[in-house]
Amino acid sequence: MEMNIIIPKSITMMHTIINIQKMMVMMMAMLTIMLLRIRMLDITKEVIILNMKMMTMKRNTIILIVLITTLTITTMMIVMMMMMTAMTSIITIKIMEIITMMMMMTIIIRDIMKTTITTVRKRRTIMETISIKKTMMMMMKMKMIMNAIIKAMMMMTTTTMMMMMIKMMMTVSHIMTIMATTNTIKMMTVMTIMIMNTNTTIIDIMEIMKMMMMMMMMMMMMMMFVIINTITKSMLTMTISITITKKKKKKKKKKKKKKKKKAMIVVKMRMMKIQFTNRITKVAIITIRNMMIKKKSLMKYLLWRRMSISMTDIEKSITNMRPMKKPKSTIERKKHCGECDKCPCKDGDSSDYCMSCQYCHYCYICPVCETACAPGSIVDELSGALFHGSSGDGASSSSSSSSSSSYPHVST
Repeated sequence: MEMNIIIPKSITMMHTIINIQKMMVMMMAMLTIMLLRIRMLDITKEVIILNMKMMTMKRNTIILIVLITTLTITTMMIVMMMMMTAMTSIITIKIMEIITMMMMMTIIIRDIMKTTITTVRKRRTIMETISIKKTMMMMMKMKMIMNAIIKAMMMMTTTTMMMMMIKMMMTVSHIMTIMATTNTIKMMTVMTIMIMNTNTTIIDIMEIMKMMMMMMMMMMMMMMFVIINTITKSMLTMTISITITKKKKKKKKKKKKKKKKKAMIVVKMRMMKIQFTNRITKVAIITIRNMMIKKKSLMKYLLWRRMSISMTDIEKSITNMRPMKKPKSTIERKKHCGECDKCPCKDGDSSDYCMSCQYCHYCYICPVCETACAPGSIVDELSGALFHGSSGDGASSSSSSSSSSSYPHVST
């Protein structure tokens, strides 16, 4: 029974080894074609640039360049495929060869068209003088068609490649299971049966053992193919990136300016926040002080004045660091009392100045809290004018007399 099971599998293994060898040859051919394509693209670019410089760029020349490049690459591909067809035996590999050949052809033509389009676009003045707009449009259309064909072919090749890889993996897994499940004696018996059989030889067993190495090589070749493909793509992208016009650069500069403006707005917003917080603190200090004045508690007020000295120093430092612009409305709010001669702050007492407006208590109304800065003075609700005890009615005189007792320096 063992003879019947093992011998056909060994024969299938031989077929798979041959298939792997064919695949390896095909991969090598693909790599050589890719390298040729890179070189041919460089040559085409150089030829086009030379023609542009010589001012002999015409419709026929472009067509000729494209035809020559395609013909040379196709001949090389046909030679490579002829070498491969001598080894082929399975239908799937033949189909794959045809698909790959067609795909490579389309890729090459597409790339040549890309290079011609990019090189011609670089020199717009020449393009305008020479009538090659129709050909360029045709090239663009052809490129689009080629892209679609390549995508379809890629799908086909990937499916066939996957099928082949699955088959290979199945055979490898079969060998691995035999090696893992059986003991050394069983393995030796299997090997002896394979050797004793007329169909198989020691060379076949050696080939089976080399299967893993071949698989590794295949994977390496695939990786190389991917790397070369990425390099070619980067080369093409480099050529496209060079063709960026000056208009785009100008747009970029404008964007930078906008960014600067945005940054300035952010800074301004931060400044406004700081100013707002400073103003709130000032208003809070003034309101507390006014509340204490209304209660007519001198001791509390004096204590507050002592405590507020440190606060004023802090405020002054803040204002020096970030100077606040006084609003225009404050100029209108300030109202003169007309009794500056009686003002005691002329002697140079810094304590008699308002904390917010830094003006004399007796002469001005505070623009922030809109109340009289001076102790013992009243703001009329209707007019908003400042009245002292000497130049007021009964209500104002009574309030000033009550305040004069607590503040002796105020003249009544």
